[in-house]
Amino acid sequence: MSVEPGLPRRSPFGPQGPPLGFLVVSVGAGTMASFRDALAPHGVHPRQFALLRALAACDGQSQQELSRALHVPPGRLVPLVDDLQDRGLLERRQSASDRRIRTLHLTGPGQVLLVALLRSVAGHEERLLAGLSPADREQLKGLLGRVAGALGLQRDEHPGMTGDL
Repeated sequence: MSVEPGLPRRSPFGPQGPPLGFLVVSVGAGTMASFRDALAPHGVHPRQFALLRALAACDGQSQQELSRALHVPPGRLVPLVDDLQDRGLLERRQSASDRRIRTLHLTGPGQVLLVALLRSVAGHEERLLAGLSPADREQLKGLLGRVAGALGLQRDEHPGMTGDL
């Protein structure tokens, strides 16, 4: 059945509108797409941003430690590290305590890029939440935190890190 031009389209969800889960998934997908767009001018993908941010929080981690911290399988982490190293954004150094281990460190250009990325991400979040008051933002954050907790998600972990982001 087609809709005549000019007539309003009826929601397939009825008068109540879409279920909350549908809205959460839709907002999540839209947020991830716009997040990728915010990182794209810097030539960085979400996983690379997470890696740079994790190194800034604790510079000098081994790849194995970083893999555990980010919940990324080692086989997926190596190409990310290789790419960022090839771009001069991080470097591998031999561990002072164990010659078999290489530690990861942000370089000067990596630190400069991370500052720019953090600004872009802050701008992204501001645009995303522009229609909400500070109180609304805190309430939304609290409610989503409770839903995440009910799903068994950790506060500082992104469950998509092991998937194809």
